[in-house]
Amino acid sequence: MQSLPTGLAADHFEANQPSADDPYPSVFAQVQTPNGTGQIGVSMYPSNGPLNCSGDSTCHTDPAGDLVQVQHEAGNCIQDTIVTVQRREGFALAIQISSCLFAGNVPAVPALTQDQAVALASNPAIRAKMPASYVQAANTQYPDLPLV
Repeated sequence: MQSLPTGLAADHFEANQPSADDPYPSVFAQVQTPNGTGQIGVSMYPSNGPLNCSGDSTCHTDPAGDLVQVQHEAGNCIQDTIVTVQRREGFALAIQISSCLFAGNVPAVPALTQDQAVALASNPAIRAKMPASYVQAANTQYPDLPLV
């Protein structure tokens, strides 16, 4: 979460473990913004063909040449807006911008703009394989990460 825009700070981390229905883990964080508390989810998964750019989603190409999909999920406050960047490295990184917090569906402010979510999902520091030192540091800093 050190990749968040300047002036934003993340706390209250939770994670989804892989399951048979969803084999790719996600992490969620509350984000403190100048306008209040928001929440984001971050998930990464292999890119299996083109993104679905129809219905409630729109697509465009970002300046780096990656395909970006923006979806709005009416009635789902955890996944109110999902910005997915299909990266050329062979994976997609999705940023969920929530309109509520996990704690009792408390209303939340948008933690990121769509442009900030694209920048976060495109950040080369976030990748499928990370140095062992990153993983060890995360395990040390978050030894008891709560599960959603």
